[in-house]
Amino acid sequence: MTPMSDHLPDPTVGLASWRFPDLVTTLLDSNELPTRTVARVAAEDLARGWSPESAVRRLSDMGEYAVAVKAVTELEDLAVMSAEQVERCREYLADARNKADEELTAKRHLLMARADRAGLELPSEVTGRVQVGSRRVSVEAPLNEAAAALAGAERDKEQRLLARIERHRRELPDGLACYLLDLVAAGEYRLAEEALKEPDDHIRIPVSVSEQPWPFRTVELVRICQWLSTSGAGQPLVRRYMPDDAAGQAMIAAIIDLPTGSRAAIAAYVAALQRLVADVDVAPPLEEEDGVLYTRLVLPDDPKLPQLAFTGREPVRFAVGREQGEAAFRLALDVVDNGSSTQVVVDVAAVLGLLVGDDDGKPRSREARLISLLRTICTQRGVGAVLAGSLSTEHPQRLRAHAWWLLYLLGHTLKSAQLDALLEVTGRHVPALLAVIRRMVPSKEFDLTAEREAAEFDKVLADAVRADLGDELFAMLSAIAMYQPADEQSLREYLLTLLGEASCEAAVDSMINVEETLARLKELRYLPHWSPDSVDLTPCGCGVVRALRRLPEAVVQDPVSRLVEQYNRSVEKRSHDALYRRVLEDTVHVWAGQHDPGPADDRANVSANRKVRRSMAEWMDPNQRFDLRLECEFVWRKMEACDRAVDVLFHSAAEATCVGRVMGLRLALENIIGNGVRAARATTRSGGSGTVTITLSVDSATRTALIEIADSGAGVPKHVYEVLESNVIPDSTEHTGSGGGLECARFWIESLGGTVRLMLEKSVLGGARFLISLPVVTGA
Repeated sequence: MTPMSDHLPDPTVGLASWRFPDLVTTLLDSNELPTRTVARVAAEDLARGWSPESAVRRLSDMGEYAVAVKAVTELEDLAVMSAEQVERCREYLADARNKADEELTAKRHLLMARADRAGLELPSEVTGRVQVGSRRVSVEAPLNEAAAALAGAERDKEQRLLARIERHRRELPDGLACYLLDLVAAGEYRLAEEALKEPDDHIRIPVSVSEQPWPFRTVELVRICQWLSTSGAGQPLVRRYMPDDAAGQAMIAAIIDLPTGSRAAIAAYVAALQRLVADVDVAPPLEEEDGVLYTRLVLPDDPKLPQLAFTGREPVRFAVGREQGEAAFRLALDVVDNGSSTQVVVDVAAVLGLLVGDDDGKPRSREARLISLLRTICTQRGVGAVLAGSLSTEHPQRLRAHAWWLLYLLGHTLKSAQLDALLEVTGRHVPALLAVIRRMVPSKEFDLTAEREAAEFDKVLADAVRADLGDELFAMLSAIAMYQPADEQSLREYLLTLLGEASCEAAVDSMINVEETLARLKELRYLPHWSPDSVDLTPCGCGVVRALRRLPEAVVQDPVSRLVEQYNRSVEKRSHDALYRRVLEDTVHVWAGQHDPGPADDRANVSANRKVRRSMAEWMDPNQRFDLRLECEFVWRKMEACDRAVDVLFHSAAEATCVGRVMGLRLALENIIGNGVRAARATTRSGGSGTVTITLSVDSATRTALIEIADSGAGVPKHVYEVLESNVIPDSTEHTGSGGGLECARFWIESLGGTVRLMLEKSVLGGARFLISLPVVTGA
């Protein structure tokens, strides 16, 4: 009796095999990667048809730099990869390392900033310089551990502070409890602790600031100086502007001497103002250009305030005196100077306003004086003074404190409920918030409720968000808000409809990287529930999303049209670049390999480029008449020699003359036939051969030439079939690759007045089947 096992098929027949065993050997010998990780790399190659270069990139992306370096060396020694591929891999690896250094350094800085705000200490190994060595995980792990520990410490401190505030609420001065709660919500635990220690002292970030501007704005400077020099005799209100601190007294002395108009008096005034708002030992210099005095003042950026465009490490240039000059800021020497709409002016009255003491008569701190000066500047400069990125924090709850400060600097004070309403209607999204504040600033009687009911309010929010997100992200967000798709497939179908309305036949992924765009919208808090696994496209429901739902569909059609225009321009540029390289192939100097390339070879290549550019008008002429059959034979003979394992056959008894750029036709045919040769080669069994056929025919009735290209490859991949169901030509029929080749082929075929189609059914050879149609001038 024959054993049953003899009748069973060989289980190994038909199984794919790992094509690069040397790479696996390198990985297994390294002892730096778990066997499971190595197996996953091999499995992914089998599933996706990866190359050794792709596997090395995968290792780099995983942060296994030492293993990747060793793999590249092994593959180079075994001649598995070309010198060009090896160089690309090493460049990719270097870039990946640099990127990891930058990302982990930014992560360290963020942790240090959080620890400072919380008043906590970080481990010494975290605060040192970040430098990635052989493995990313060895550097990132301590940072992750520190982040987890810091988060726990922050939670504990927050709970303790909330309990203390609640316990002492009745004992705290009016308004202080609410202010402390705002600090805690913003993660400013250290400031909250300091305010709780001495609750009666000046609050470092006040809930409200009661400024006392200089009241005598119509009094001449000479008269004011008399009051200041006699300690405010006869004017009790002036005494509030007579500070006891050294910096304030130096400012008073400088103002008293200012009427002399001497260069020394002006220099002393500028130096006193600098000392008043910043801890700077060196007096700012005075420089004269074209009859205008200039100086530079350091206006330090307070970390608790929204970042301002004119603050930071670089000194700010001021014109000094009445002449405006070319500076954006001017330090006037008159009591009142209204200036012009193009320049921010700080006059003597504004400087005197910095000197007034607090409600208890104590001199104001340097920080409080700086804030008053910044407020003087911001009320003139408006929202444009603020850098929008500074309001975008990792924790959105901190935006409330920053928004309050921004409004205060711009001359507005909102009640807590009003501020909450403003944050709600803008969804705490900074672009929308700034758009509303920009409308709020010029109005003294701004009513947010009435503003929300205005017809143009929704468009204001949409325009602000679009300017920030760009067309791709905004188109995706608008599509989700308006269409409310149930899943990613429904979203793609809607986007495909929009592309069709814009007369675009490209695939959705040619315009928009859907996965990256959704992930970015998740980061920006528009899609709070989305993840690659759950694919929940429910938006946040904030005022911005509600505004998008109410707007007409043209709001999303316009950015889609812009994306289509950009895509078409990109395809045209890539197609022309590809054609130039194709023409250069027939002209460029070929190095015979007898010696290392030298200056003579470089000169030859330069000469070839010049020759191609000189003949550009000829090969770019759209009115060239050519014999279609001869051109097909030319490409056939070239492709016939590409791979001995694949038979390339040409059939035609037709004669046809076409008009257009003949080099564009050659490029298109070489690309499509070359893809067919590679597909046929990939499925060739040992000792066998693949086949690619080219068939030319002419339909005399329609005066159309038809070129059919078929191969014996694996056929059209599944992802291409899915795209074809929507009647869209895909970017590529290969399992890998950017697809730029087929885009260029389609561009040049269409430039000849023809079309290219990838047929849904397989060819008689079992593989892919292309059909190219071209208009004929004369034919058989």
